[in-house]
This record gives sequence, structure tokens and C-alpha cells, in this order.
Amino acid sequence: MAAVGRIFRLSTFTVAAGGALRLSKDISDNARRSPQNPNLELVMVQIAFRHGARTPIFTAPCKELESVTWPADLLMGALPHTDIDYELKHVSGGIKPFSKYDDRQKRMVLKGGSTWGLLTKGTCNSEEIFIRTTNIQRTVDSARCVVAGMFGKEKLKGGLVTMHTENEEKEYLYPNLAYCGFLKSRFKYAIQNGGDSAFHIRQKKIGEALNMNYEEKPAVAVHLRDIVVTMKAHNMDVPQIILQNMNLIQEQALQVFIIIQCGLSNMRKEYLSVGIGGFLEEMTDNMIKTIDGQSRYKMILYSVHDTSVGSLLIALGIFEDKWPDFAADLAFELYRDKDQGYFVRVLYQGKEKILPGCSSPLCPLNKFKELVSEYFIDNWEKECQVLKEN
Repeated sequence: MAAVGRIFRLSTFTVAAGGALRLSKDISDNARRSPQNPNLELVMVQIAFRHGARTPIFTAPCKELESVTWPADLLMGALPHTDIDYELKHVSGGIKPFSKYDDRQKRMVLKGGSTWGLLTKGTCNSEEIFIRTTNIQRTVDSARCVVAGMFGKEKLKGGLVTMHTENEEKEYLYPNLAYCGFLKSRFKYAIQNGGDSAFHIRQKKIGEALNMNYEEKPAVAVHLRDIVVTMKAHNMDVPQIILQNMNLIQEQALQVFIIIQCGLSNMRKEYLSVGIGGFLEEMTDNMIKTIDGQSRYKMILYSVHDTSVGSLLIALGIFEDKWPDFAADLAFELYRDKDQGYFVRVLYQGKEKILPGCSSPLCPLNKFKELVSEYFIDNWEKECQVLKEN
């Protein structure tokens, strides 16, 4: 397991395109400090992390934000220390699939010349590490930055790093609202019926404060929050009227986020099963394959989105009503105890979490499987009712 230990000790911070992803010092220090059992051995780590800071992915929903400019020189591009050689392949080993979503975003130009959703400035044994990313440029670039930050360009064996992705219509690393017919139909129902009286009061206050038709824009708080957060990440001045209502916007956006990505409370389990059940099952299977000697990987990196990380936190019962930050990371560590079997430790942003049904951060593997297996589904494509066209 020296490879994983070496990976974590390389630097204090791994910079993921505008956000410090605390993969090295925080996790390695906790790994050495927390499990107080000398019989424990860290045998495998899986980390799901959100991409770094980016440009907005929504048009300005109110006049106060219409004048904000996003000049092209904000875009990260290929930073010299992260400019490693890499290839992106389909998870099956074939060529990289085309992404309509990513292509569409790259065609959307913001005022100032930047395009939607692109990242902004801010010794690796490939046989032991597997890198999985969604087929969107910002997650691909974030994965590249994390790997380069861990090892340094000059220490990469063989020079070329292979990352793996999936066709967008079959992607299950986030709730796939674009192509999953099941989620799309229930999303519409949830957004129409998910608001309580407090939701409608907040919606009205936001609409009146910003002088817009809030009734026709149920997700307006999400759009407002996204643009403001990206502005703050780049030290831009946010209009005072929006700052004065920011707590209201944040609270409303979080409720909409949960409703859209995880469904209403009475259908949440079924919704999450289709949304990220496949992701949870894959990570659990990876642990079993490692135990059975069927996998050579000591570390698996998942470069994903806020919707991925947030949904995982909710499914695990450790969501703290806070939107995942840029570069937020969720780690799953598999430990072996020669006397007591295997344990899983979950860390979010470098902090240990105690999962429901577990008495300590070191959760017995069978308890972990019991918690997450309720979200497994037999046939994701069938249950999802995958749509051929977005």
C-alpha cells in the first residue's frame, strides 16, 4: 500500500483549478491518526470530487447581473504545471464519446468572451490508479489538475495518463435529468409540488426584490446562486440588492437543489436509486474486487459535480444542508483488520463522518453495504427509461 501513502504525502494541497482539494495532507494525517488499531491497513481509496471554479452555466435571470462581463483571459487553459499528456477514453476502452451537453455549453458565449462552464485560473503508476470523469471539459480538466498536482508532470511514468468516461446518455455519476426519463418526469412533478408555504414566501420575496416574474421561474434561486458564487470566486463585485437577499437566495436554492436532484421526501429513496444508485454500487463493487484480488487499483478518482457529491451525501445520511463547494471531495477508504475483517471510513472535506448504523467513523464493511445497497438497482438503463435524444 506504499503507493497510496506516497500519493497522499506528495504535497500539502492538490490544487484543482481554482479550489484547494485537500487530498494529501488532510486525508493522510487523518489516516495515520484516527484508526488507533495497529492491525489496520489502508488497502484502497476512492475519492469523488467536484470540479474547480468555473464560469456560469446559466444566463442572468435579472437585470442586476446582465452587465457582468466574463473576459476570456479568466479561463484556465493549460497551466504549465498541469499540462500533462493525457487521453480520454470510453469506459469500455474505446474512443471518447461525443457530448452534446458539453458541445452546447462551449457554444454559449458570455458577455466578455468566455464560454459557459469552463474552468478558470486558479511518480504515478497508472496500473494502480483509475481515473473516471464525466464527459464534460471542466471535470476532465479538474482530473488532469488533480493528477498533475499529486505527482508533478516530471514524475508521471510513461508520460500519458489515461482517463475514462461514459456516453452522456448512459452516465450515472450524477442524476442524469437530461436523458433519464424516470428522473425527468419526476423532476417536473417535484418542482411543481415540492414547495411548502415557506418556499413560496421566499420565492415571492426574491421576485419582488429583483423585480422579476418569479412564478414562471421556479429554479431562479439556483441560477442566481450559481452566477453569484462564480462571481465571488473571481473577486467580482456583486450588486448590493442581491447581497442583501443572499441568505434568502441560498436557502431557496438549496431546497430547489434537493428537490431537483434527490426528489420529494416521499419518493427520495426511489429517486436516489435511479439518480446515483449506480455510482454507489460501482464504488462498493470496487471494494469487493479489491478484497477478492480482482482489481489492481489502489486509488480510484472520480471527477464529478456538485449534484454528484450532494446526492451521495444525502444517500449516505451525512448531508449538512450546505451546497458542495468547488473542489469539494468525498473519500471512501477501505481498511483491512487481520482480526476483524474490513472497514470503510468516509471523509468529507477531510473530516471523518459517522454513517447511520455505525458506532464510529470506522464502519464495518457489511454495515456499509447494508446502508448503500438499498439504492442499488438491477438494470439502470431499464429503470431510468433512457431517452435516445436529450
